[in-house]
Amino acid sequence: LVDKSDDHSSGMNISEITRELKLVRGSSSRRIVREKVLKMQEMGVLVENTVGKSTSYAPSERVLKSWYSILGFRTSESKDGHK
Repeated sequence: LVDKSDDHSSGMNISEITRELKLVRGSSSRRIVREKVLKMQEMGVLVENTVGKSTSYAPSERVLKSWYSILGFRTSESKDGHK
């Protein structure tokens, strides 16, 4: 999802997430993916981006900062010494 959100600045839609999941797992269900995505959105893991009729989902800023920190990447905020 992170890699794909870089390609599409607004993230991935349910169908794209389902296709990617099918490549990894061998099977997937749009209904189940939608349920999980909505649950992750409620938890603050994903954010919804809606443009017209198109809705996509991307990792939240909080999650990205956590991943960058875990991986040892410095964000522009941490370089300046500000949070």
